[in-house]
Amino acid sequence: MHALVAATLHARLIRGPVCNGDQCFVDAQQWLDPPPVPDHDGCLEILARRYLAGHGPAAPADLAAYAGITLTDARRGFDMVAAETRRIDDTLSALAHDGDAQSLPAPRLLGMFDPVLHGWADRSFVSGAHKSVVPANGMFRATALVDGHVAGTWTMRDGVVTLNLLRRLTATELSALEHEAADVLRSLDLPQALLRLAGP
Repeated sequence: MHALVAATLHARLIRGPVCNGDQCFVDAQQWLDPPPVPDHDGCLEILARRYLAGHGPAAPADLAAYAGITLTDARRGFDMVAAETRRIDDTLSALAHDGDAQSLPAPRLLGMFDPVLHGWADRSFVSGAHKSVVPANGMFRATALVDGHVAGTWTMRDGVVTLNLLRRLTATELSALEHEAADVLRSLDLPQALLRLAGP
């Protein structure tokens, strides 16, 4: 067993299929047949393309902050995929405030560390003035998103979802979040309970 672990740590072996109830190990090179590793520019191109697919619109500074690379490399990656993208000169904040309301998602309860708050150098276009949703210790709180903006945080204790509002919401918005809370409880196979509110 120790020899198998050592071999897998050195990328010689990986877990393969289970045969007759036994876990088989296979040669990593033959099993995976990995493609050639791209050069530096090729890696930046792949990184920029995948990042923009999941986080666009964004700027090179956002990619640099997200991936921990230099701004020069981030700009290089963006330049390499420029033909596949379109430039937006508006700031993300302007897009968030002036965008088409019909394209905004319905009110949602997002879990801790949800990707909507990850991946940008400045997340204020979503969080607004509510910097407390990402405390200094790096925790990303579970949030309530309304019209594309953080409207509160939420917790669940003893099977009750408590919404801590950061601004006043309409009855329609609260109703939508109540349905979200019910979905959370249903997904965890917990008894349904009314949404508990705190804050404004």
